[in-house]
Amino acid sequence: MGAPMRMHGKWGTTAAIVVLAAGIALIAAAALRNADRAAARAEAALAAQLLDGYSGKRADLVAAARHIDAALQRDPGCAAAWLEKARWRMDDAGPLDPQALYNASKDLRRGLESQPDHADSYVLLGYVLTRQQRFDEAASAFETARRLGTAGPWLDIHIAAMHLRRDGPAAAEPLYREALADARLATSTRYYAQEQLAQAFARNGDPQRARVLYEELLAHEDARSAWAMGNYSQILRTLLLDVKASEMWGRRALEKMDYGWGRDNLGRTLYLAWAEALIVEKDEAKAALAKRGVPLDYRAELGRDRGTPPLMTLIHNDNVAVAAALLDAGANVDETGDRKTTSLIVAAKFGKVGMTRLLLGRGANLDARNREGQTAEEAARQNGHPETAELVAAERKRRIQGQQSRPPL
Repeated sequence: MGAPMRMHGKWGTTAAIVVLAAGIALIAAAALRNADRAAARAEAALAAQLLDGYSGKRADLVAAARHIDAALQRDPGCAAAWLEKARWRMDDAGPLDPQALYNASKDLRRGLESQPDHADSYVLLGYVLTRQQRFDEAASAFETARRLGTAGPWLDIHIAAMHLRRDGPAAAEPLYREALADARLATSTRYYAQEQLAQAFARNGDPQRARVLYEELLAHEDARSAWAMGNYSQILRTLLLDVKASEMWGRRALEKMDYGWGRDNLGRTLYLAWAEALIVEKDEAKAALAKRGVPLDYRAELGRDRGTPPLMTLIHNDNVAVAAALLDAGANVDETGDRKTTSLIVAAKFGKVGMTRLLLGRGANLDARNREGQTAEEAARQNGHPETAELVAAERKRRIQGQQSRPPL
């Protein structure tokens, strides 16, 4: 074969110009893409700063959303922007909101489709999956993040949270201690880890240690997020029965941010305060409630389910005296809460003997069923509490005998 034919003259010059122009266009397009990616990462970083410092100020969420939208307009595949969008969803709706968790998971996976090596996205994905109680998938996400070499300290903290929910506080506490010893930990991250450790103590039956950690934490003004103050208020109310302190921190939480769970928490605390007053001055306290137009069976609206009746909030502490005062004042013994359950079902299910005796003595319905179809006796037996199950069975027998002994009409 002969040598390849060469183009000469103006046609050859034209072809060279076309090739050169195409090359310049490709270089320019690549430069533009790189510029868009850099701009998107910069916008995502601005959103991250706002979300890192978020403590209930709505304007911060609005500003963060603008930066996230700008980032995704510049680069729809920016994994860092999708990560911040997932964080934004959970900050906006609350980290326990099922729909927010679902959407956050979708956001993170969308970013990982474009950047499958984005380690920090796997860290947050593991956190979301932990909240959804998908522990095996969470562990896999954390393992991937570690293999990819995530640079931040959040990985160990979120792994500790997974162990807390999957294995219990005893397994999680040393992991939190180890994470808190990490010199890289930013102040805001340290606050988060310390609160998680306090929550672990509370769940492990040591609320006094939880109180020490919370008091130490909330001594710092920049640690007083609405969530932290509200969570502490709940521990004070449910585990330490310190109604006065619970009300104080509950009100401070709502001053920081007006959110549904915060209102429900403060409402329950105020009911306990009123119920305690009923023990001392029943008539006066009942009149005060009536004057405010407050029903004793109040329940806050919380998404699809309704909140817990005041009577039911007393069960886990077996707070019989206050419960009796509420019933004396006219509270409905059979008022239902979340999952269509009654106070008797909850008391029997968790083996609360004193509350079960009280509710049975006040005529609680023995045949009511929760959403799973369990009666109080069935719930007690299935959860390993034969004593309360026998109390319910004995009351059923007593009522049947009482009906049979009545003279005919």
